[in-house]
Amino acid sequence: MDGGVFHAQQISFHTPSEHKINGEQFPMEMQITHVGKTIGDTSKHLILSFLFKKSPGVYNKFLESLDFFNLPNPLDKYRDLEKNLFLPNLFYQVNEDEPTSMQPFSFYTYSGSITTPPCNEKTIHYVASDPIGVSSTVIELFKEALRIPDLQDANGDITESNESILMSNRKVQKLNGRPVFFYDHRKYSCPTFHRLRKTSGPAEATHGHYERKESSATNYFYVEGAEPSGLPGAFVVTEKEALGNEE
Repeated sequence: MDGGVFHAQQISFHTPSEHKINGEQFPMEMQITHVGKTIGDTSKHLILSFLFKKSPGVYNKFLESLDFFNLPNPLDKYRDLEKNLFLPNLFYQVNEDEPTSMQPFSFYTYSGSITTPPCNEKTIHYVASDPIGVSSTVIELFKEALRIPDLQDANGDITESNESILMSNRKVQKLNGRPVFFYDHRKYSCPTFHRLRKTSGPAEATHGHYERKESSATNYFYVEGAEPSGLPGAFVVTEKEALGNEE
């Protein structure tokens, strides 16, 4: 963002959503918190948020990689990730081909704070403006993960948990004069694109088309540690070259 480098630090889920769009609250929100790494940005945060709406029978390709049938709970707080997390999958369903790049999306942006204590300021929020459809079953499983599970003692007696609060969101705050900006990707030559879905029979007729775009660009990015990132086509360079200080 504006030449600054921010590294993703954590992914958190909130139910119901912490943001509203045109006064409407949604059943779930995913936030990706980033921390600044470049000089002058180390005390700043950036939060990228996606809202989810109920869509019967829709299973999201990204959420599927989290194994939502086996989520942590208040008494068993950790799970190993069995699959790699690939953010572009967020815009695809499980029956669609693997994407190769991030889907363009429209968003709202404003300056605010982190939504959990200590609620640090110097935080830029980006909120995707189009909610993503997901099955109500998935949403309910994320809510149930907040519940203290029922317990069974040595005698086989079951103690039911009735005190759990199935909410994990901060209430919507007043803007207090903060401006909110909107970026519409459709107005800036960033069309929405999808691959054809897998079907057992002939592909259904569509109104879309395929395109090829050839480009040549050089991007520099910072990698923590001594080991190369392993990204295709990426190789280690000097700090002077990356910062544009070489003659």
